Amino acid sequence: MPAKTLLLVWTGLGIGWWTLARSLVASASAKTHPAQSIDAALTPRSLTVFKPLPKLREEGMAVEEPGLESFISQLAASDEMLLGVHEADREAVAPFLARMHQRHPAGAARIKVIYRTPSSELANPKIVWQRLLAPEAGGELWLWSDADITAPSGFLRRARAEYEKSGAARMTFPYIVR
Repeated sequence: MPAKTLLLVWTGLGIGWWTLARSLVASASAKTHPAQSIDAALTPRSLTVFKPLPKLREEGMAVEEPGLESFISQLAASDEMLLGVHEADREAVAPFLARMHQRHPAGAARIKVIYRTPSSELANPKIVWQRLLAPEAGGELWLWSDADITAPSGFLRRARAEYEKSGAARMTFPYIVR
């Protein structure tokens, strides 16, 4: 088969798949998630932001701090952040937490730190963090994010509004790797 024909077939299959997926998601959302009442739309649901830290290296919190602070500064009154920290990094994270309490007292007050011991190891560290952090969550909505991801200004407000408007059961948000 010539390369141009193969390219056209492959592109057609991709467009067909995208169209089918979009229509299935739209029909499922419309059937399983009826529009919220006006009262529910006025009262935003509580949000839990999950931020598990990787094991810290020599640079300490330098890589993660801007991302964490960008989320902390956007936490609403009903929101919380679950910060997963390796037990060995407890002392390295303490100065960061103190700075957050000074800079963002309202947001930092809603940070719950969960320490992970070496005995809670599995092959996939993200699965370990999910097992440790999920039972601690108090929010109605959950947002999982790597510790080094930075939230643009107003992200949590816009993400919550988009989720509420969509009626979706789950959502994902793209991000840019700089």
